[in-house]
Amino acid sequence: KDYVFEGVVMLKADKGNAGLIFRVNKPGDGADQMQGYYVGFNTKTLYLGKMNNNWSRLAEFDLSKLDCKVVPGVWNQIRVAVTGNRVRVWFNRMHPSSDPQKGLRIDFTDKKAPILSGAMGVRAHGMDAWFDNIVVVPADMVAK
Repeated sequence: KDYVFEGVVMLKADKGNAGLIFRVNKPGDGADQMQGYYVGFNTKTLYLGKMNNNWSRLAEFDLSKLDCKVVPGVWNQIRVAVTGNRVRVWFNRMHPSSDPQKGLRIDFTDKKAPILSGAMGVRAHGMDAWFDNIVVVPADMVAK
């Protein structure tokens, strides 16, 4: 139900997106055929979305605000913490002096029929992507 899910993702092209899916239920054939959440990115935008056999964008972050640009062929770290109906997303944490938010890019509370449990996995859409160092731990095991 409540956990921290993280990994590194490498985009292999300029078009498409890749990232992590979580709290997934009823997965099926097709890009959005599931109930759950997706935090994905392309070279310009990080976004959080919800799928209920279709796609709905919930929040986004403009990656051009970061000092370090997102480009194909480079690893990017994503960390998602889900607690109740709150979803927090960290992306490419920078040195604390240049990143006062310590990498926190999205902090969203789902007030419309939140999905509170489910599986996790990886997803690439419209491109190839590589995934590595995938780790999931219960939220209560992570230092606050």
